[in-house]
Amino acid sequence: MKLRFIIIILLFFISCKPKPLGDEIFDLNDFSFNLNAAHLYEKSLKREINDNYFAQVDTSFNAGDDHKNVLGIHYIININKEADTLAKLKNVYFFKMESVTDAKENLMMVSAEGNADFKQQMSLIKQLMAEYGKPKVIQHISGFTTFTWRLSDRIIQINGEMIPDYENDKNSKDGFLNPDGGFLKTDNYEKDHVAKIFAYVFNIDHEELLEKYAEQWKISNDYSTPYLHDANKMITSPFN
Repeated sequence: MKLRFIIIILLFFISCKPKPLGDEIFDLNDFSFNLNAAHLYEKSLKREINDNYFAQVDTSFNAGDDHKNVLGIHYIININKEADTLAKLKNVYFFKMESVTDAKENLMMVSAEGNADFKQQMSLIKQLMAEYGKPKVIQHISGFTTFTWRLSDRIIQINGEMIPDYENDKNSKDGFLNPDGGFLKTDNYEKDHVAKIFAYVFNIDHEELLEKYAEQWKISNDYSTPYLHDANKMITSPFN
């Protein structure tokens, strides 16, 4: 009985200590918030920074107490080569990955950035719908639409570079997007445009803290911003 208990404990710690980034592709759809973020990024942070590779870790402090108390720890890795992959979500691959932990290294958020054309993005949304059900959908800024799933332990959000098609009623009709008909269409009007996609996975236990300090932790960027409040809003139409 004691041996069985020890084996269970060992398996638990092994599961919380994934292989470092670079040794395998991180699966955004299959990870525990109990994982050790410091170990996950350890090897990557030791690599030399160059024109194609960037990695850093920053500690955020509470500005109101003379920077005595740690609010969170922010890990960033960015590979400026599309051929390299850090993370994946279903059929989409990502070359930039960020994580935020609290002062005790408890994982609060993982996000990723990648390139994916309209077909790939729609395929991802359909796969996530098949697994998690209907998302809440809102178009926040020109060119980007957010899809948010609120689960028991996490919030999954996809920011896809796509826009509502108000004119074409012949496109697929689907109530979760537009009850009046129409669907989404690509926003890639420029011939050489590379479409961006962003994925966020938030620990639901840290939702309020993440939303409060999102700007300080810089978990947003020039293209896309996570909208944690989407998970709580009662949305009847993405065009409201």
